[in-house]
Amino acid sequence: MPSLGLGCSSSRVFLGHRQAERPRARPYANAIARKEDSPSTAQQQQEPQKQDPLQIKTSRRAQLLSTAGLLALQVPSHLDASQPPGASSAAQAAGAARQTAPKAENGQGIQALRDPQINRGIATSKQTRRAYHLDGLLPPTHGDLRIEIERAKAALELRSSELEKYQALMALRETNEAAFFGLVAQDITGLLPLIYTPTVGKACQNWSRLLPRPTGLYISIDDKGQIGRVLANWPEEDVRIAVVTDGERILGIGDLGANGMGISVGKSVVYGAAGVQPHQILPITVDVGCNADSVREDPLYIGLRQKRIRGGPYDSLLDELVASLRQRYGTSLLIHWEDLSAANSFRTLGRLQQQGIATFNDDIQSTGAATLASVLGATRLPSVPPLRQQRFLLFGAGQANIGAAQLLQHRLEQEGLSLQDARSRIWLFDRQGIVYDGRKGGSMTPEKAMFARSGSEAGWLEALGNDLRKAVQQLQPTALIGAAAVRGAFSHEVLAQLSQGMQNQRGMTGDVPIVLALSNPTDKAECTAEEAFQACNDRVAFGSGTAFQPFTAADGLEVVPSQANNSFIFPGLGFGCISCGATEITPDVLDAASTAVAASLTQEELQRRSILPDTKRLREVALRVAAAVALAAKTSMVASSENSTVSKILACLPRDSNDQAVLSQAMSCLEPLQYNPLA
Repeated sequence: MPSLGLGCSSSRVFLGHRQAERPRARPYANAIARKEDSPSTAQQQQEPQKQDPLQIKTSRRAQLLSTAGLLALQVPSHLDASQPPGASSAAQAAGAARQTAPKAENGQGIQALRDPQINRGIATSKQTRRAYHLDGLLPPTHGDLRIEIERAKAALELRSSELEKYQALMALRETNEAAFFGLVAQDITGLLPLIYTPTVGKACQNWSRLLPRPTGLYISIDDKGQIGRVLANWPEEDVRIAVVTDGERILGIGDLGANGMGISVGKSVVYGAAGVQPHQILPITVDVGCNADSVREDPLYIGLRQKRIRGGPYDSLLDELVASLRQRYGTSLLIHWEDLSAANSFRTLGRLQQQGIATFNDDIQSTGAATLASVLGATRLPSVPPLRQQRFLLFGAGQANIGAAQLLQHRLEQEGLSLQDARSRIWLFDRQGIVYDGRKGGSMTPEKAMFARSGSEAGWLEALGNDLRKAVQQLQPTALIGAAAVRGAFSHEVLAQLSQGMQNQRGMTGDVPIVLALSNPTDKAECTAEEAFQACNDRVAFGSGTAFQPFTAADGLEVVPSQANNSFIFPGLGFGCISCGATEITPDVLDAASTAVAASLTQEELQRRSILPDTKRLREVALRVAAAVALAAKTSMVASSENSTVSKILACLPRDSNDQAVLSQAMSCLEPLQYNPLA
């Protein structure tokens, strides 16, 4: 493996200047001094005194945990450890004796046990127990972290419903971070549906009733003008990715307001499971109100009880948030937008991109990249036409399919097609039917207009109406992609027509269609895997946004449906961007991520008719994607070396990015940075 000069090759090499310590210390850096606590001018002019690094790193977290503990006990901070008026002399003597006995400092003892990065249960080392005054607060036995993982697994098996399992997992994450991510790594296939889709959708719907310990930062419209002060309350100093939602369009569910925090937390957990350092991710929910009456009027609702603000005030709030984030965490901070409305998504993304801010919208770009990866993976199956021969009918013209259309167009151009030819292969179908110029029914967004068919075709397109089966019959697409959250939209008749149309086309080098039912959760999926295989006589390349169980097809072959959602894209995309200091997420960077995912398919997976890798390989694929992203960013001149670690990564990365050997070398450059909970 090429040497990075980082001083170690284990997972304890972090992105930044953090170093591994013994005992394991809570990796919080210096606290930001509040204005009211700042020293006088005379004091500022004095030579600063050196402080113990361990004390500096734990002081901020200690203050927060101390306050949290006192609030939980409903004891005002100013009354803590004080004697009530009129206390007896015996009580006063006992109090004096307690004051003379050695006691834990801030950030130690019970406070340390509340810290999920310090607490490892019985796997907490002797050195850490002594350093943090944990003797007696933990059982006297010492064991390996794997024992704690097995204990957590046994506890999880006692829970019956998916939501109860979700609660147990999130409680473990907030208690023992290493055991949580170790457990997830042990069974990523079984646990990903619990910590991510589809269960995270149920968690968001019930968030005001679950309300786990604060696992992210809430910013509201009431914080306008003081977001920097609110942001200073987050204890981590080394944040590299901020996952931000406003809760307006949670999955296929709709407006959940402040309950959308569950989706930011879910994305953050997947980042950690894929190998991004968990402390480097900040989940944020921006509360600007909620337009769903049932949510807003719930007596337990935790958010603002008002309708959403729009327009200038909304944009101004996000601008202040972005500026505050970049001021505290640096200009290379990557901002990941999640589940905003379509209008806010496209406008916010475009505005920030023009300002040169490193940002991406998961619903537009990650979903688009996941769709492209699914198509590229499908073309590796027997009898599926190559990309240049594909004709795409996209059911739904929102963020997901617009993002997919943009990346499909870009890739077709890379394959040698002209812009006009590339767009002619892509059809958008919304609630009114095929999108075309001059269509009745109101205005059209610029993003949708980009793929509108010519007005000269208006006559026969209008005749199709919004009948999807007729559209499939007339257009004869080779790929049907659904992202409209309409359960059953891909009916047996629609799918059978798609399959039949493939048999009738001439000049094709394959006759197997691609079907992607991307909507989630499960009750929003356009069709199930079994429905697609039955309608297409087992000749179909299928992927879905939510997980479906393996099944045996009519021909006797076991089919493992691929989950074609963003989990194979955004973790590696984020990891690669923060590793190389990417300042922009270009189409070439997204294309590289998609290509890396599709190239990760093994022959065994292809034999099971999978179009994407098995989810158990999430960490491996994320590393491959991260390496491809870093190479593409370097080649596209959007990588920057703002600190020594990134500079060394860029120096390690090879210059050429055209073959597997180069990608393997790039992976070896990034592998030391990947989080390992068992390290």
